[in-house]
Amino acid sequence: MTDPSRTVPRWLHVWAVATLVATFFLLALGQLVTSFAAGMADPLWPTEPWYVFSTATPAEKDRFRGESAYFLEHSHRIFAYTVGGLMGVLALGLAVTEPRRRARWVVFGGLLVLIAGFAGFHYEMIAQNKLIVAGTLSRADIRVPLPGVSVALIGLAVALAVGVSGLHTRGGTLRLLGTLVLVAVMIQGLLGGVRVLLNELIGPDLAKIHGIFAQVVFGLLTAVAMLSVRTTAPDRDGPESRKFARWSAILAALIFVQVVFGAFVRHDPTPLTQRLHMLTAFVAAALAVWFLHAAFATPDVRTRVSAFGWALSALLVLQVYLGVEAWLAKFGGGLFAEVKLTPHYITIRTLHALVGSGLWAVALALALRLRKPANASSNTLEPNVSGRANAGAQAPVRTPEVAVSHLRGDAR
Repeated sequence: MTDPSRTVPRWLHVWAVATLVATFFLLALGQLVTSFAAGMADPLWPTEPWYVFSTATPAEKDRFRGESAYFLEHSHRIFAYTVGGLMGVLALGLAVTEPRRRARWVVFGGLLVLIAGFAGFHYEMIAQNKLIVAGTLSRADIRVPLPGVSVALIGLAVALAVGVSGLHTRGGTLRLLGTLVLVAVMIQGLLGGVRVLLNELIGPDLAKIHGIFAQVVFGLLTAVAMLSVRTTAPDRDGPESRKFARWSAILAALIFVQVVFGAFVRHDPTPLTQRLHMLTAFVAAALAVWFLHAAFATPDVRTRVSAFGWALSALLVLQVYLGVEAWLAKFGGGLFAEVKLTPHYITIRTLHALVGSGLWAVALALALRLRKPANASSNTLEPNVSGRANAGAQAPVRTPEVAVSHLRGDAR
């Protein structure tokens, strides 16, 4: 890594952004699974990524090609494996940037052990599924593969210990976030699987937890993408900038709460969750409008807000429109009218959920963009002034008389 303005190599930042885009596409598939009520299209979990192309029965392959619910559910699973692989490479790549040589290979090895343990857990679960399909094992006899879980926990403990001990080093926070986002996507996969396995026992309640935690994973990955970007000379970090940094963090937190309430409305629309979702929407929209107006009107903050502010503005307008359309699509025919899964209804509700995720990610990115620099003391106005003063003290100051005599000397 030769560029001192980069915490990590350029390819890792590009990889983080590509993984973020892939995760957004995975969110889109997940929202479609919810819109089509396809979460239980296949009650068998886990399955190999290539299940529908190789080990599935001819009837299941026909379902994959012909049934939209089965196709969506397995497409979501396949792409989830892909995103998990992308995040694994990202975490390992960030681990290699550890400046302490011994710690670098310890955390790298810990992540490999974590991945191997998680893969072993899945392998054992798949083996039990095959016994269930063969009729030699019942669902009540499924056991958690403790060896794989134990190995994964040991690897996780090692990776976290090294990550926490290196927080004081350059890029320490980013490397720890890389480990956390890998663990988070593993937990997200388990939540999706457990939701399938326990559907008969507790119903679809885990579906909303699965949807909410997806936003946590998306936020962690957004933070990794933002913190891995090339650092430039920061703008003036005065009281106004610090004030807007605090308000941007509050806005991001409020939008996340709004997304959480939206997940409850989408999966369990009780009168309370609907009211909370609506009221939080008004508060978040009002705060966003005030923040953007004030930020663009403040010279010290305008350049920092830049593209993220315009993106937040556009998404906010679109989200308000989609929110109204989603409400009318669901309740326009009356509170007790049967909701039909029309293309318009599915499109509006899916887009409304996706734009909400986009708002959350952009608000978080904006908050990170406006955060106070770690070396804020070297970026304020006073050191620049003192620097000019020192430069002036080193250079001889010419009085008018000296200047005139110097010109006469040149004339001679």
